[in-house]
Amino acid sequence: MFITCATLAARQTDLAGIGRQLSQTGCGRAAVSYEILMPSSDTPVRYDIDLMSMPAAPGDTLAPCDYLIDWTLHTPAGTTSEGFSAYTGGNHFRYRDGRLQEYHAADDSAPFLPDGTARRGVASAAQFVDITPQALGRQLAAMTDDDNFTFDVDVHHDVVTVSGKESTQGYDFREFTYRLDPATFLPREIEIDYNPGAPSEQVVTVRYGAWSADSCLKPDESCLTARYPEVFSRYRTDSFTLENLPGRRMPGWALPTIDGGRSVHTAGEPFGHPVVVVFVNSEVGDPAADIADMNALAERSSVTVGACVVFTDKDRRRIAEMLPAPGPGVEVMANGASLARDCGVALTPSTIICNADGVVTDIIVGRNKNHLSDVLQKVIIAK
Repeated sequence: MFITCATLAARQTDLAGIGRQLSQTGCGRAAVSYEILMPSSDTPVRYDIDLMSMPAAPGDTLAPCDYLIDWTLHTPAGTTSEGFSAYTGGNHFRYRDGRLQEYHAADDSAPFLPDGTARRGVASAAQFVDITPQALGRQLAAMTDDDNFTFDVDVHHDVVTVSGKESTQGYDFREFTYRLDPATFLPREIEIDYNPGAPSEQVVTVRYGAWSADSCLKPDESCLTARYPEVFSRYRTDSFTLENLPGRRMPGWALPTIDGGRSVHTAGEPFGHPVVVVFVNSEVGDPAADIADMNALAERSSVTVGACVVFTDKDRRRIAEMLPAPGPGVEVMANGASLARDCGVALTPSTIICNADGVVTDIIVGRNKNHLSDVLQKVIIAK
């Protein structure tokens, strides 16, 4: 196969055709290695992915394809975690960090169409959907009508290479190289450099194994419950509670602190020492006493311990004005309602004790006069 690339118009026409063919690819499955390298690290974050996708049903515009994406995360610190996401027929499931979420368009289409289109919806924007052949085909075809992209298409007997960059207002947002099979256009390798040369630069490398149509399954609920019986029996949203959390890794967060900063914890990363997380609400109980307890905890503990007070409220300025200042080693965060849901917290205050590896070892629901002593004892056990 040979595609001439002598002129820009020819290149655009060819890339549009490649994209259209790729977006209509039938059911396929491949093992994928997905690596993210940051300038501050010599070791990439790596995902091992079992990727399966197929065209969506005619008329289904909520996602670029039906898919089942099973992933395992390997962090530079040596920890691992697992999860998956799946979509078919207006039904989307995603699992990570001991929490299964599900969305059904027949019940509520808003999460699938947050801005009136599916582009940012839960099914289209789920992690790794963009590396499915069907989504990748849409991306390549769309480049031909977007002035922000400049690209070249080189076709040889053994590989088709699409390389170029995306720029906005004179700023290079990303540089990319896609290497495709010349017969099927199925992806073999993707390299993307986000924010090249900037402190926030990230280099993503995606390598695909051999594609196969064997073992393709429609990822509906019956398929998923058979494949992940424990996940569906223990971690479904309607049955997940805080009591399910011990033994699981603490979910990740990225929340504003009341001093104007931001607190970030990546799920699966160790803390390095025990950490206590207390969920509170400014209109429930005595959150000032909870902060006082965490201040005292950091001072009185015989082992190094971190303390986090997470308000489910959004107004961090109001919280800062009404409460005592946190002491050394104590973070106070706002807008933590989503993290509370991820942890299964239904009542405030609720306290979660984690060990140095980031695994939840114990919980306390509510508060009593011995709360600080109870937390200190559980921290020692966690250590």
